[in-house]
Amino acid sequence: MKFANVIGTVVLTKTHDRLPEGSMRLVQPTDTSGKKKGIAIVAYDLLGSSPGEKVIIAQGSSCRQGPQLNTSPVDAIIAGIVDTIEQEGKILYQKKEV
Repeated sequence: MKFANVIGTVVLTKTHDRLPEGSMRLVQPTDTSGKKKGIAIVAYDLLGSSPGEKVIIAQGSSCRQGPQLNTSPVDAIIAGIVDTIEQEGKILYQKKEV
């Protein structure tokens, strides 16, 4: 799993019939401090994340574990929406309340 920032939404006119209801997000992988790592990727989102949020993504075959996506053509998913990142007693990230 990796940290990423949601930087956009990908709108599709049609999707594969094995994809459950969800959305596609453009995410930028980061390190724990928020520094960009690599290139942006498209991740399938069943959780309802929004642009500007920090998320955890899973990639490869591990993202198809579980009943909703086990036969889906998905390579990356948003596995969680991050509230706080704490390391050695120091808060590295705190989600802003809206």
